[in-house]
Amino acid sequence: MIENLPDIQSLLNRVDRTGEGVVVELEKGKYVPIDSDRFFSNVPTSLFASTVCKNTRGKFFSPPRRVYRLYNAVMSPLVRRPGRWPEIMYIHSSEGRLLHDLLQRSEDSSRLPYEYVNPVRMGGACVYLGMLMPYFGHFLSEVVSRFWLSDELRGRDVKYVFHATPASIAAWDTDTRSTRFVESIMNLFGIDRSQIHFITEDTVFDDVICPTALNWYTQGYHPEYVAIADRIRDAFIDTSAQTPKRIFLSRSRFKGRNLINAAQIEALFAGHGFEIIHPQEHSFGEQVAMVAGAEVIAGEEGSAFCNVMFSNKPVIIELESGRFHQNLPRLSYMMSQAYCFILPYLNGKMIPGVGMKTRLYANPWAVDETLAVLFDSKPLGEAVCGPKECARLYEHAFIASQSADPERWVKIMRTVLSEYPDNFSPDMLTGLVQNFEQCKATPSVINQLAKETLALLKEFGASGRD
Repeated sequence: MIENLPDIQSLLNRVDRTGEGVVVELEKGKYVPIDSDRFFSNVPTSLFASTVCKNTRGKFFSPPRRVYRLYNAVMSPLVRRPGRWPEIMYIHSSEGRLLHDLLQRSEDSSRLPYEYVNPVRMGGACVYLGMLMPYFGHFLSEVVSRFWLSDELRGRDVKYVFHATPASIAAWDTDTRSTRFVESIMNLFGIDRSQIHFITEDTVFDDVICPTALNWYTQGYHPEYVAIADRIRDAFIDTSAQTPKRIFLSRSRFKGRNLINAAQIEALFAGHGFEIIHPQEHSFGEQVAMVAGAEVIAGEEGSAFCNVMFSNKPVIIELESGRFHQNLPRLSYMMSQAYCFILPYLNGKMIPGVGMKTRLYANPWAVDETLAVLFDSKPLGEAVCGPKECARLYEHAFIASQSADPERWVKIMRTVLSEYPDNFSPDMLTGLVQNFEQCKATPSVINQLAKETLALLKEFGASGRD
């Protein structure tokens, strides 16, 4: 049995180490309804609730805040799941209890029974801090969410224990921009490199303290996460950096998932008074300063958008990718005075097969019309967005590429070339073709697409990139 204690000091100062362990529950989890006065979207709130909030009863969720101290608990190393990310881990108490609220992304239903084999033993006092993911967005949104107990632990003789992939462990031993960034934030919270231990085999811990995460990735953030964000902001902000009032965080120069028509969308936001920012081209301190000083922050769903955690209650506009990601909308809503969720498709539905490297198409009319309503201004219209029907055709071509439907795709592109030749974009063509590969179309489908695309270009005298 895990015994309940009244406060954290009682847990930390406990001398008796018999039994399964102890726990302090500071707050229970709770569901929070979507506030219609703070939420704005070009799709019904019911669609947002049934997709982004599908794991939390159509509401936002504030997870429980607990600290465990476990005796003879056992942890597995990371366990791979074919075709899925991230890896999962197992944590059991000495009496075989699986501790779901300590697991990364604890809502995962694919967890199978696990048998520990010849576990090694780790003595001394340890603190478990989850999975170390040294990627900018995941580190800031997930890893640091367990650092809230740091002041209580500062100066104690403890090892900080993490799960990590072999690649992350190897990277930790190299001097890179990423590792320096992670280490600088750990140092802010009193975690020294010499204290870190990675779990690489089944391990029994004599004595391990485990704070729960303030971010349950697909469920919600606890409000105390803001205190962690504020602490990082105040320590790293570059007070000499320029701070435009409206900023758009772009992914157009980022390798990976980005917009095929990024130039068009950036021109659209620029026309509505936004300065286009490429976060990776600025120091971390400059990034922090720009979001801290902005009154309106807009951007594409992605890692750099985690920077909104350093903002000061701005209006936040998130351009959703169509896969209805759950982490960033919850973070954005919590950090904003008003949150605008734009689904950049006129059909207002989820796009099939959006993946990590999908080249996305954002219908400029869907974005322009939403911004005009939000700011009570005049839409920029065809001057920036092009003909509305052409944009709709590109949207349907994007859906066809995500559905690996070459016949439908060629039919749509034939219409674009015949009716809107001045709006044909070779970049668009190249990006959409790439998506057939990203959604794992079969070689025969890819070959068919290549032949029909070349024939189409020859027929209309157009040109595309190789």
